[in-house]
Order: sequence, then structure tokens, then C-alpha cells
Amino acid sequence: MTSEKSSELNSQHESQIRSHQPVMLEEIAQCFATVPPGVVVDATFGLGGHAKAILKANPSVQILGLDQDADAIANAERMIANDASLHGRLTVRRIRFDSLNTLLEELSIKEISGALFDLGVSSPQLDIAQRGFSYRNDGPLDMRMDQRSELSAADVVNSYQESELVGIITDNADERFARRSLERLLLLDRLRRLRIWLK
Repeated sequence: MTSEKSSELNSQHESQIRSHQPVMLEEIAQCFATVPPGVVVDATFGLGGHAKAILKANPSVQILGLDQDADAIANAERMIANDASLHGRLTVRRIRFDSLNTLLEELSIKEISGALFDLGVSSPQLDIAQRGFSYRNDGPLDMRMDQRSELSAADVVNSYQESELVGIITDNADERFARRSLERLLLLDRLRRLRIWLK
């Protein structure tokens, strides 16, 4: 990726961070406003909007933010560096939330005051075409929540047997028409690669 393209992506990402409105922000802040002092886990930190709202609503809690996405962690580190009120109140770790118990043990946290799991793909993952989740913009078929993962969706689609792909779609998407969905996915991927090659 060229430095010009990288700069364009960073600018696009910064713009999305400024304009992003987390879902049910007020309701979530109210919910955590009365939890006892201690650690609240934001298991899907994302852009940190929920975490900041919780910290504002309840001065007696600290947030332990988790995310497997490098962009989310970089954003959290910028937030902490640029906002003194977050120092000592916000800790972030690049980790999947299914490793939460291990992390709590490592940090000697025996009890938490609450936890928030805002599951699903985040807005930046959908909006930034290069992440490969977008249904609105062309981009590579990547779809890795954690960019350290070895296999992209393109690797899976182009190297797995058709029966394996049908199994993945059937088991993980509760899709009755898995074979038809797979045929369309493969066709779309071939058309996308042809369009890129023709350019």
C-alpha cells in the first residue's frame, strides 16, 4: 500500500471516529451509572464511545477495554494520550473477549462491577472498504476481525473445498441455502478479481 493510500485511509478513519454515534449510548451510560465502584469491562471497545460515556456517567469505575482489532487499540491509545481524564481510568488490551478470564487473572482482578458486549461488526470495519466487511464499497475479501489472523476470507474461499465452504456457511450463518449462497459468493469474488485485473 502506498503512503498516499495509507494517509487517505487514516484520514477516512479519523473522520469516522469523530462522526460515529454508538448505539444506545444514553441508555448504556444510565445502566452503568449506578454500578458499584470497580472495573467495568468493555469487551468490544471499538471506537470507545461507550467506554467514555460510562466513565463520564460513573466517576467511581475504571474501564478495561478489550478488542482484537489493531485499529481499535490504536484509537484507544490516542484517546488516552489526548485526554488526561482517562489516565488511570481506561486500560485497553488487544485480546479476544473469550480470553477475558485469563486476562482478569493476569491483572489480578477478582471481581468486576459490570460488562458490556456490543457484538457484531463495528462501523469502521463496514465503512473502510480495505477491511473487507463492506457491502457498500469495493475492497479486498479480507474480513479478519484480528488482522494478525493468517487467513483472510479470500484465502478461505479460494483454498477450501466446496463442501468445507458449504459447511462453514451452514454451521455459522444458519443459512438454509448455503450452496446457492456459496455459488453467488464465488461468482462475485471472480467478478471482483476480473474487474481489478482489467483496471
